[in-house]
Amino acid sequence: MDVKQFSSFYFVAPMMYKSFIVLLFLLDIQNCLASAVTLEAQRTAFLHTEKLLDKGASKAVVENLQGLRGYPLYPYLMFRWLKGNLHLTEQIETFLADYPDSRFAALLREEWLAYLADHQQWRVFLEHYQNSGNLNLDCSHHWALQQTGQQRQALTGAGKLWLNSQQPWPRQCQPLFTAFLRSDSFTEDLLWQKFALDLQHRDISSAKNLRELMTPEDRKISDFWLRIDREPALVNDYATWDPDMHQAGRIFSHGIRRLARKNLEQAITLWDSGKHSFHLTHFQIDQLDKELAIKLVQGRNKSAFERFRRLFNNDQEIREWRVRAALLEQNWQHVDEALQRLTSQEKQLPKWQYWQARAYWQLGNRQQAQKIFQRLARSSSFYGFVAADYIGEHYQIGAAPLHRERLKLTRFRESNAFKAILEFQHFGRHEQARQQWRFAIQRLNHWQLPAAAYIAQEMGWKRLAMATLIQAELRDDVISRFPIAYREKVLKHAKRSNLDPAIVFGLIRRESGFDEAALSPVGARGLMQIMPQTGRQIAKNLREPWLSANALFDPERNLKYGTYYYRQMMNRFDGHFVLAAAAYNAGPHRVKRWLPDGRALPADIWIEMIPFDETRKYVAAVLTYAMIYQQRLHRNTLKLLDLLGKVPPGKT
Repeated sequence: MDVKQFSSFYFVAPMMYKSFIVLLFLLDIQNCLASAVTLEAQRTAFLHTEKLLDKGASKAVVENLQGLRGYPLYPYLMFRWLKGNLHLTEQIETFLADYPDSRFAALLREEWLAYLADHQQWRVFLEHYQNSGNLNLDCSHHWALQQTGQQRQALTGAGKLWLNSQQPWPRQCQPLFTAFLRSDSFTEDLLWQKFALDLQHRDISSAKNLRELMTPEDRKISDFWLRIDREPALVNDYATWDPDMHQAGRIFSHGIRRLARKNLEQAITLWDSGKHSFHLTHFQIDQLDKELAIKLVQGRNKSAFERFRRLFNNDQEIREWRVRAALLEQNWQHVDEALQRLTSQEKQLPKWQYWQARAYWQLGNRQQAQKIFQRLARSSSFYGFVAADYIGEHYQIGAAPLHRERLKLTRFRESNAFKAILEFQHFGRHEQARQQWRFAIQRLNHWQLPAAAYIAQEMGWKRLAMATLIQAELRDDVISRFPIAYREKVLKHAKRSNLDPAIVFGLIRRESGFDEAALSPVGARGLMQIMPQTGRQIAKNLREPWLSANALFDPERNLKYGTYYYRQMMNRFDGHFVLAAAAYNAGPHRVKRWLPDGRALPADIWIEMIPFDETRKYVAAVLTYAMIYQQRLHRNTLKLLDLLGKVPPGKT
């Protein structure tokens, strides 16, 4: 029926039209019911097929899979079946072609490539190989090139892998590295590069094993190098060394690096007097000059800035540490000089804008400083909040909520990736669902990310919702990015430990993003990311039984222990929030080493001096989040500048 016919039908037979609409409505309901029944049937078939897979009933699995082709977890089932049938090349190739963007395609490819390598199917391997950072597969890839006549390419790649590998070699790398070591591509210089890298990475046993590949004369040199590694003070006698001795320059440089860990000033004196006595390249000299200058700043040595002035190199790392060296002196003329040596792009970054304003302020150019502070104060960031405090303005904290009606939710909800997430959730397989989520959002367009964030909120995935919002650059949605989860528990334990709850919320937000099941790569657990050994000690201090490391996933216990530990850090560092936050992240022993010598240091400068980039960012983030949570909790007791009191010198 075309438009004209439909219009005529509408006006001539309104009652028939209404009956037609009712019929469509009833059909729609019927279709929905059919879909629900179909989905339930698919779920039942899915569970049955999984059981068949577990039993190894291959024929029955194939029959069941045919009926599940449209089910969201079909790729997962196919992955499991094909993983057990890696000899089925044609079926695997079809699966990889049909589901190229599936998480399970990537997992199956790795399994299959390992199988192809084990069965020496090199041409098929090369056809389907994709670099995934897997050392075993990388070695198999280059061995496949070797076996198919592409020897030069194979051995060039093998040399790069060998330089960065550690013994014992993985099984898949052994034939490749053996062929490389017997080839013309293996040179004496590569051997010494590997020896130096092993010592640099403190893999002494691997370095010693390399002696088997050396000539008797080179073994003597390696023995001398190893002795310098053990006793770096021996570089004092560098003047007695034969400057033409093979590797003398590298040995001297290595000895200086090792000595600098114990006696930096002596190492610098020896380096300055001896670096031109050996055959060292300009790059080698510049690199060690830079390392020693940075160590001076990290060691709070006031002579660092003058040393940076003498450096020929001016890379990004040097430019940034030069500013820190000037800040350490609190010589604002030098700070301004160092800031002028940044690139035009670097000068526009909020951090360096802030220090430029601070330099102007201290040098008496208050009007110029005011302009920069006003510009910075528009952002809800660490530097924005401190700038606002300097000029007496209110913090600019965005509160634009994530409006559901504005989001393009439908397309994302209908995607196969999202449907798979829902199915994993339906079966209570929450970790699988989270893995699927992380994989899915990496492939979303910019406009899809807000929709994904909203859906993550609906599903109760606070941490994933926040991460997705940040990826979508929706930084003004403070309500979504800074939830007040576990409110009553946080308030209770903050009060018990005499802590401001905004600070506790800030710590949780940075540590776990309110994911009570968070587990770090080093084993920290729960909301406040407590290490099991720390939890055990806290339980002992509180005279409580230690249950297990997994007890730290309990929000109540985790908050109790986390606030207790943070209060310990506050007490240890005389109530200084900045030092306590740094200690919570890096450990109190390190913070004690980082305390200034002689006189107190402004906290913003002290934070900039923290040697660990991760801890430097951590402290600034927790401070920032605490200010935001103040507003979320409708409190106005804290100002960032109040928390940035001077850092006292360390106690001798």
